[in-house]
Amino acid sequence: MTGIDGGKFETSITGNEETGYTIQNTERPTAKDFSFRKIWRPAVGIESIEWPDGKSITVTVKQDSNVYATYTISKSDLTVGSKISANNDPSNEKVKLTVTAADASTGYGFKLIGVPYGDYPVTHTYTVSEQTVDGCQPPKYFDESGTQVMGAAQIGEGGTISNDQIGQVLPNTGGIGTDLFHLLGAMMILTAGAVIFIRRKRRRTN
Repeated sequence: MTGIDGGKFETSITGNEETGYTIQNTERPTAKDFSFRKIWRPAVGIESIEWPDGKSITVTVKQDSNVYATYTISKSDLTVGSKISANNDPSNEKVKLTVTAADASTGYGFKLIGVPYGDYPVTHTYTVSEQTVDGCQPPKYFDESGTQVMGAAQIGEGGTISNDQIGQVLPNTGGIGTDLFHLLGAMMILTAGAVIFIRRKRRRTN
């Protein structure tokens, strides 16, 4: 059989000489979806928390080894079904990022619907990475099964990005604090050491 573009159609033949053959041409996909989740965690503990006020993230989606688009996501964007433009430019022709979930307990879900599939036999692979957020540790990446990928700088389809907040130092509320006690303790240790040294020196001279 000729005239069929193998890059656009997949051909299958079923049947036999007795019953006859059936030739089926199925159009190969031209687009695919890519999804990932985002969670926030406190400085102490592993439970997921709500998206912190005033925090935004910037994620970069790669198509194979090339940057496909960058998306900045803020708490105000977290309405299921809302779409976020690539590079914060509504006129950008790249696929918009769709919010699919906004539940802190299960993670905030995002999906690129209809990114290019690739030309047969080569199909595109998509990954996502995140810039470090102020007040948080560098992002951690978990695969689709929930297993942390140690040393990863990005994650693939169905993965999760986690931001663990950095522990905060309690503010000075006007009290004397602990610095004075630390200073007094150090002075006492130095004084005791000097006294011991002088006594030993006197014993040697006597």
